[in-house]
Amino acid sequence: MILSDIINFFGRFHPLIVHLPIGIFLLAFFFDLISYHRRFSYCRRIVPLVVFTGFIFSILSVGLGFLLSFSGDYDRNTLSAHRTFGIVLMVFAGLISLLQLPRAKKRIRISHGLYTASITLMIMFLVYTGHQGANLTHGSDYINLRVLNEQKREKPQNVNEVYLYEDVVQPVLTKKCVQCHRQGKKKGRLSLESIADIQKGGKSGPGAVEGNAAESEIIKRVLLDPSHEDFMPADGKPPLTKNEATVLKWWIEKGMLTKGQKFVQLKNASEVTGAVTAILHLTNDNAGDELPDPEAYADIPDTIDIRAVENLREKGVNVRIMFKRPVMLDVTLPPGSKDKFISASDDLKAVAPNILWLNVSDNGLTAKELEILPLMRNLSKLRLEKNNISDEICSLLTPLTKLEAVNLNETQVTNECTDALTKLPAMKNVYSWRTKLANKLLN
Repeated sequence: MILSDIINFFGRFHPLIVHLPIGIFLLAFFFDLISYHRRFSYCRRIVPLVVFTGFIFSILSVGLGFLLSFSGDYDRNTLSAHRTFGIVLMVFAGLISLLQLPRAKKRIRISHGLYTASITLMIMFLVYTGHQGANLTHGSDYINLRVLNEQKREKPQNVNEVYLYEDVVQPVLTKKCVQCHRQGKKKGRLSLESIADIQKGGKSGPGAVEGNAAESEIIKRVLLDPSHEDFMPADGKPPLTKNEATVLKWWIEKGMLTKGQKFVQLKNASEVTGAVTAILHLTNDNAGDELPDPEAYADIPDTIDIRAVENLREKGVNVRIMFKRPVMLDVTLPPGSKDKFISASDDLKAVAPNILWLNVSDNGLTAKELEILPLMRNLSKLRLEKNNISDEICSLLTPLTKLEAVNLNETQVTNECTDALTKLPAMKNVYSWRTKLANKLLN
């Protein structure tokens, strides 16, 4: 174990060292080319030294690359081509350097044109070797004309447009996992480039077992303690966030190992709506509204507890920064996220003076759970529809002197509350469809 750890440690220096001979050989090629110009003919004398320096570093690079080859499940053919031509490049550079030694020059005279041809051939070896190395690191299709014609998937603008696999799961896997688990570099013989690959799995078992997250190797690894040797992603790469892991687990556990599914049409989608909106940083229903005038809110703090904002997003609350100075926030709680609102209470208090727009509709919240509202002294737009509230909510709203619009649709408020709200100094619109007030007017 100790020996393999030592080999793996030193092998990781290969990507660092390999760029030195690449740059040095290219520099030698450049000096040799410009030496044909009379003004720069003196450069011809330093080319052999530059080539020899590149040769020395190529020896080190090849050695470290050999050690690195033991640490990953690379494609054998690509690895073999990269290793073979790396050695060929090293030997060829050594041969060129040897022929430039004074003793060798006395026996074998090489014209400048032939020497240039030799360096050109060396650069060709360099390009091919580097290309194979790039294939090992980024995949065999990394440099591909298909990229020029590839159409990127447009980001959905709201949760109703989201396709679970295409817009959430696949991008998360591509960003956090596919670099090491794909064609050309299958660590653990596992590829995560497609659903079929995920189900096929690797040497430790299926990557995902439909309906059984506990037996899915992906979930086992990403939920381990980061200090565990089997934790993924490995090698210090950014781990999955709590929301990303939650959605991935839900996708597997609910038997959704397929694509082409609209998220909102899936059964129990509300369980992870907050996580999905947080991952995609979706805008909410206020996104198209005219932004507020900063000069009208002189008492908004210029700074904000950014950690509180990050905590809210981690808990599934969508936070949009409308202005940075002063900091104005647009906050949305996805439907069916009552528990998230309660757990986020302290973080909401920390940013309460900065919240101008708040949407907590369709969450079954009570006035008791909304007691934080008076702290949002700069609130101008508030959506409370489809919550379990009645006239007691008015005592929480009347201190909000900058409130311009409130939506109370499908609640239990009466005309007593709405009358009080319409008297607020900044109030412009009070929406009260399907409330007790509406029923009274109809009768």
